[in-house]
Amino acid sequence: NGSITTTTQNLNAGAIYEYNGAVAQVTGTNLPSSITGTLKINNSTGVTLSQSTTITGVLNLAVGAFDLSTFDLTMGSGGTVTGTPSSSNFVKTSSTGRFGWTIPTSGFASSYDFPIGTSSNYTPVSLVFTANNISRVVFMNSTGSSHAMNGSPDYIGNRYWSSSLSTNAGTYSYTSTFTYINGDLTGTLGNVKLDRWNGSAWTEDAGSSATGSPTFTINSGSLSRLYVPRINAIGNAVISFNATTVNFTSITVNGTTKAKLIRIGF
Repeated sequence: NGSITTTTQNLNAGAIYEYNGAVAQVTGTNLPSSITGTLKINNSTGVTLSQSTTITGVLNLAVGAFDLSTFDLTMGSGGTVTGTPSSSNFVKTSSTGRFGWTIPTSGFASSYDFPIGTSSNYTPVSLVFTANNISRVVFMNSTGSSHAMNGSPDYIGNRYWSSSLSTNAGTYSYTSTFTYINGDLTGTLGNVKLDRWNGSAWTEDAGSSATGSPTFTINSGSLSRLYVPRINAIGNAVISFNATTVNFTSITVNGTTKAKLIRIGF
C-alpha cells in the first residue's frame, strides 16, 4: 500500500549522501551524477553504483565495499578520498566499471591512490606524477583472474589491472606501485617483473622489482607515453611500477623461469 513516486528527484549535488543500510544497497539514479559534497559508504553489506559519477568533493570509504558494477567513478579536480581503505572497505571493480583520478598539469598530489580490488581482495594502485602537459583522467580496474593473452601453460596468472586514459594526447611521466596478495604469487618473488600488453605483444620493465610478505609491492622507474604509448596496454612484466597486491604467473624465457606480474597499463 502507499504511493509510488514517478517523478525525478532533483537532489543537491553539494549535500552529504551516506549509505548506511543493514542490507545491500544501490545508489540509485537520483543520486547526482556530479557530486560536490560528500558520498559516504558506510554499509558492511556493500553498496553498488547505479550510474557513472564524478566527485569533486569527498568520497568517504568508511565501511563496506563500493561496487562500481559497469559504471565509472571519477575523482574530479579537487576531489579527495577519505577513510582507511582495506579488504573490508574499498572500491570493488567486479565488472567493467573503472575508478579514475583527474591529473592536472601542475600542482600534483603526492600520489594518486586507486583503492580498488575484487571480491574481498584489496589490490590498490598508486601513481606518482612528475609531469603531465594535458589535463587527463587515468582510469584503473583490477581483475581477479588470468588475462586472456597470458598464454598456457607458460603463464599462470590470477590477476591483472586494466588502465585507460581520457585522452592519449600530450606527454606525461610517472612512477607506480601495484599491490597484490599472497595468493596471487606463483614463482620466485625475486624474479617478479611488470609486463604490458600493447594489443599484440608483451613488454617487460626489466628494472622493476617486487618485495614484501604476505602482501607485495612492485617498484618501477619513471614512465612516459613514448615508452608506453597507450594506457590500455596490458602488462605481464616490470614496467617502472610499484606493485603490492597482484596475481601473476610463471613463464620460461631462454630456459629461465620468471614470475610475471600482470597489469594493463599506460
